[in-house]
Amino acid sequence: MHLPANDEPLILNGFLVDPRLAALMRRPDWAGEHQSEVWLRRFPVHPLSDRSQVPFVHFFDVSTIFYQNEIMRDPGSKILWGQPCDEYPPGDIDLTAGYVIGWVYPTEFYISVDLRSSVGPRILSEMIGPKEAIYTAAFSDLEEFVDFYIAQHGI
Repeated sequence: MHLPANDEPLILNGFLVDPRLAALMRRPDWAGEHQSEVWLRRFPVHPLSDRSQVPFVHFFDVSTIFYQNEIMRDPGSKILWGQPCDEYPPGDIDLTAGYVIGWVYPTEFYISVDLRSSVGPRILSEMIGPKEAIYTAAFSDLEEFVDFYIAQHGI
C-alpha cells in the first residue's frame, strides 16, 4: 500500500479528502485518544457500555485509516453500516459515498465522513436509537468539524 506524502492528495474509498481534513489527519495530535468531555459530548458513548473502561474518541492515523476502510467495505461488515432512518437522519453510513475516520471507545462506534449531503461533507457518529447502528450528524458540515478541532487543539 502506498501512503501519500504530506504534500500529496489523500484519497479514501476513491474520494479526494478535503484538504482541510487531510491537513488535520496529518497532524501529530490527530491519531489517538481524545478524552475531554467536549469531545465526548459530540461523540457520545453508549450508556450500556462497560463503564470500567475510560471512554475516548479515537481518530485513525493515515496508515490505519486505509485498513479500517477496507474492513468496513467488506460485504460482511455492511451490517455495521446501519439503516436509513427518517427520525434520526441519515441513519446509516454508506462507504460508497464516504469513509470512516475513527471510532468512539469502548463501544467502537464508527465516526465517518458522509458525502451524501447536498451542503457538503458532514461528520456522522453512531448513536443510540430505536434500531441497531443508527448514524446521525455529529457535525453538520466539515467546516464546523475543522473549527471545533482547531478550537480544541490549536492551529
